Amino acid sequence: MMRGVSLVLAALVLAQAGCESPTQEMACPGMILPAFRISVSEASTLDPINGALVWTRTGARTDTLGVADNQAVGPLGVSGTFDVSVTKAGYSDWFRENVLVEQGPCGPNTVSLDVFLEQ
Repeated sequence: MMRGVSLVLAALVLAQAGCESPTQEMACPGMILPAFRISVSEASTLDPINGALVWTRTGARTDTLGVADNQAVGPLGVSGTFDVSVTKAGYSDWFRENVLVEQGPCGPNTVSLDVFLEQ
């Protein structure tokens, strides 16, 4: 009987060790995470495109992001369902509806988008 109790106690201790306490806070980085990380390239050559504009919209909130070094990052700290558009003079516009950015324990779970614009 004692051996059975010991095995049950050992299993409970191991199970508890693998679980986080519901009151224990998760350590988050000391930065605000972006909803998106977007790279913009030319569709036929795959060359990076700088100077494009990215618009993200969720509900009544609209953010405009510039593309530098082929990347746009933002909006910061926001999750939700977004419409995303990318424009650049001389290229066809790019648009996606209902892009879901889920809320993680430390902020939005950043969604990476690779955008290829056509001339």
